Amino acid sequence: MPIIKEVVKFNNQEINLKINLGLQNSFIGYQQEIDNITNATTNKLINPVIDQEVRVFYYDNEGYQSKALNFYFYDFTGNSYISNFTSPQIFTQKELDSQSPCVRNSFFMLEFFDSYDFYKQNKIFTTYWTNIGKLPIYSISSYNLNEFYKWFIPLSFINSQTNNIITGYTKFSFYDGKMGKIHIFYNQDYETDSTSKKMYFKTILNINSRTWKISTPSLTTSFTIKAKEYIGDLFVEKINNSFDKFHNLSPSYPNGNMITYTTTGVTYSTI
Repeated sequence: MPIIKEVVKFNNQEINLKINLGLQNSFIGYQQEIDNITNATTNKLINPVIDQEVRVFYYDNEGYQSKALNFYFYDFTGNSYISNFTSPQIFTQKELDSQSPCVRNSFFMLEFFDSYDFYKQNKIFTTYWTNIGKLPIYSISSYNLNEFYKWFIPLSFINSQTNNIITGYTKFSFYDGKMGKIHIFYNQDYETDSTSKKMYFKTILNINSRTWKISTPSLTTSFTIKAKEYIGDLFVEKINNSFDKFHNLSPSYPNGNMITYTTTGVTYSTI
């Protein structure tokens, strides 16, 4: 803790004194003390980030029937849901074809919880799907080994289970690297549900076979998991306000390809 000596003159008025937040004599500044207290408080309120050992779980290809995972974005212009990146003008076709930086910096996020109840759930793990392709439509099978095929489950969670079959709940979202916006998806099978169950996809983990599968009604009829964008609610705004956005500007280089250092400065010239 930095030691600051001050002389305060008493003038019969209120005086504001800055008092250090820490109780230990550590060589850190005032802002660092605030950061340390913030981090300590945060760890008490939420699950701290732990770098832990994991086990690979593979998609349960029961019946050898491939499943489809379709993401439907909302097109505000046409007031409709479309399984496309370009129709809602998230990306242009040129950006998708050239895999521009805004496309490469975008990704799907999968979060696995032990409950769909906001007030009781614990997040077990998070994984990111960075190879988004040209359409938000993905095949899930042992014949199509995309990023979604393998899940990495924390060993600590596996060891804490007493049953071979584990039921959990998966939530999907998409980070738009172009606009710096998060799109939240809900389960179309529970579109009319007024509880938090609407936002999740029931998921079954099998510890013995090290497999996972999503269990939702649409799979039995169309072999398709349908995730639709959740819009028009303060919940989405709150999620998007929970992270900082910044512009990562590219450097502007001077003309010329030869650098000359002199006592008066640096000059650039062409060889």
